[in-house]
Amino acid sequence: GKVVRIVVKSPKLENPVQATATVVRVQHNGVRGLAVEFTSISSRAREVIQNCVYEVRMESALRAA
Repeated sequence: GKVVRIVVKSPKLENPVQATATVVRVQHNGVRGLAVEFTSISSRAREVIQNCVYEVRMESALRAA
């Protein structure tokens, strides 16, 4: 439930994406992980992230085929 500032960096992104989010899940069992719900993000940043996720999913699907 903690509010955090997120900076998403990736070689697939031209620039880092910044947003505010609420932590909704923390994983500690073997693999560490974190799930967040974005609470404040620009429409452009949202579009960039959605496009990046779509591209990664498509690449994964093509490798599996």
